[in-house]
Amino acid sequence: MWKQWLIAVVLVAAGAGSAVFFLAMDSSSTEQAGEEPRASKVSAVAPRLQQVRDEIRSVANLKALNAVELTTEVTGRVVQINLEPGQKVSQGDVLLRLDDRQARADLQVIEAQLADARRQLERAQRLRSNNSVSQSQVDELVTAVSVAEAQRQAARVRLENHRIEAPFSGVVGLSDISVGAYLQAGTTITTLDTTDRMEMGFAVPERFVGQVRVGQSVIASSPAFPDEVFRGELVELATRISELSRTLSVRA
Repeated sequence: MWKQWLIAVVLVAAGAGSAVFFLAMDSSSTEQAGEEPRASKVSAVAPRLQQVRDEIRSVANLKALNAVELTTEVTGRVVQINLEPGQKVSQGDVLLRLDDRQARADLQVIEAQLADARRQLERAQRLRSNNSVSQSQVDELVTAVSVAEAQRQAARVRLENHRIEAPFSGVVGLSDISVGAYLQAGTTITTLDTTDRMEMGFAVPERFVGQVRVGQSVIASSPAFPDEVFRGELVELATRISELSRTLSVRA
């Protein structure tokens, strides 16, 4: 609003100054000639309000809003692959599975141990009613059941770690893994990126920091897509200005 009013004032002041100047010139010339003063032609411009659009141009980095490298958490042999480069997957889809026979067997053993511990605890609790067993014996069996339950949970997690699922919907990247390959824990099998929403990061010079606000519009273009214009809005502002570049990092 301040900029709009300033433009109007400057235009009006310039027009008035010109009019006074020309009137003075015409008046002096008529007095010298001793003639009747003639009407002066004055060009007037009506002031108008217009919106001033400030733009800050910067080079930005564009990346997927969600991007991860999918890795194995356990060692094992690949028995199933359900991924292709460029394939769109949904959250929860199984992309790769390792041989989990040993993990399943371990889980069955622990579940049997848990069932036995629960039976012993139930029997001890019945006998406790007539003081056939001590309270300490019952407490030990309660602890044994709790330990067995924790072991069962750990065994379930180990079993689940033999398959790689998509943590979110996205597009699968390149992969060199094939069925039969023996993978160590921590092996990267592929990448997964979202493509429907992107994140753009760029820097704003220090002198413009006071004019930058979350929610402001951002328009971006790329030589890779010359016919497309990408639109978004600022969502995050850094809290510190870089001492080296004197810029503020922002994200859209």
